[in-house]
Amino acid sequence: MAIWQRKPCCPPQAVDVVISPVVDLGLPLAGAFVRGQSVLPDLLRRFRPHTVLASTTGGAVTYSGALSRLLWQKGTLAEARRQVEALAPDCRLIAPEPGVAIALRRQQPQASAA
Repeated sequence: MAIWQRKPCCPPQAVDVVISPVVDLGLPLAGAFVRGQSVLPDLLRRFRPHTVLASTTGGAVTYSGALSRLLWQKGTLAEARRQVEALAPDCRLIAPEPGVAIALRRQQPQASAA
């Protein structure tokens, strides 16, 4: 059984930030070795994050070498944004830029009416 098919290691819980790939990356015959697009919906449902920091959106990355010509990507940042908007409308998706600081504000829990 593959790692991504195993039973989750922790129960659903609300978190402030999830850092995760948002696209799938792979190689022919080997398949996907980064599963971001595939797991993003489950992460949104399981952890109800206030913010998702995308870790595989490309940005200023330049690939070179023999394997880079074979590397494939499934999904885009725009598709990830649509997933977040549909499954977690209060969540914001951030595609970090190298060298640019990101201010993360902790969300205060809502007081329940008694």
